[in-house]
Amino acid sequence: MIPCPEGTYLDRAGSSSSMDCEVCKEGKYSSKGASFCSNCEEGFYCSEGNRFACAVGTYSMSNMSSCIECPSGSFCPLNGTTPIPCPPGSYSLSKAVSCSLCSAGKWSSSGSSSCESCPPGQFLKENLCIPCPAGFYCSFSDYGAVECSRCPNGTFSTCNSSYCLPCPPGSICNFESVRPITCPEGTFAPGGSSVCELCPHGSYSPVNSSSCFLCPSGRFCANGSVPRPCNVGSYSLESQNDCTPCPSGTFTNETGASSCISCQAGFYCHVGSTFPSPCSPGYI
Repeated sequence: MIPCPEGTYLDRAGSSSSMDCEVCKEGKYSSKGASFCSNCEEGFYCSEGNRFACAVGTYSMSNMSSCIECPSGSFCPLNGTTPIPCPPGSYSLSKAVSCSLCSAGKWSSSGSSSCESCPPGQFLKENLCIPCPAGFYCSFSDYGAVECSRCPNGTFSTCNSSYCLPCPPGSICNFESVRPITCPEGTFAPGGSSVCELCPHGSYSPVNSSSCFLCPSGRFCANGSVPRPCNVGSYSLESQNDCTPCPSGTFTNETGASSCISCQAGFYCHVGSTFPSPCSPGYI
């Protein structure tokens, strides 16, 4: 008796010729003298009745006639094993037997074929892109940043910012500012400032001012506050913080006066007079 060779089988008795042996179908194999063909196991491929192990970086399911390349984003650590997705923070190309870790400052999700940088305004922490908090930023040139940069003095930022904004005129922004702070009355700040400056003597500013203005005549501007009219009996010239009482011999009965009126004959006016007083009999 002559057995059928490997890769063939004979499932009936009484045969007298090796020509009666049949070749196994693709995806099946047999040993010498087999009466049937076996399914090709996982990790192998079977062609023309013979069984072969899958090459490194490839795999197969059962009953296959060829092996498949391990896809990108997965790895096949043993010959022929089913692909395993790369864990977060790693990646792979095709035919990989292991995954590569993402380089510093880059991240990936499970089953990735490449790593990515966090978008502007975010930074990487434990393989997650985290928005920069207000007062911080990550610029377009900071792809892969693992921390956010602080906004410098005179600037501010909101959450998830890729750059800091200059502080608007009339406001200040200190280190790590999350919003502009309005300058109070009597102070000013040009754009990009971190300190509100006091208005110089003889000038004033309302809230949120980028510059100061000269105090007008007939008004006083105490400590740089908005102008208020001088009381009766006093006056002021331009650029004065305080009102001056009308000198002896003059008066004013109006608020907001820029000068005093001379007392007419037969009347007298003390310092700060609001109206002339008639002279007593015997006086002029």
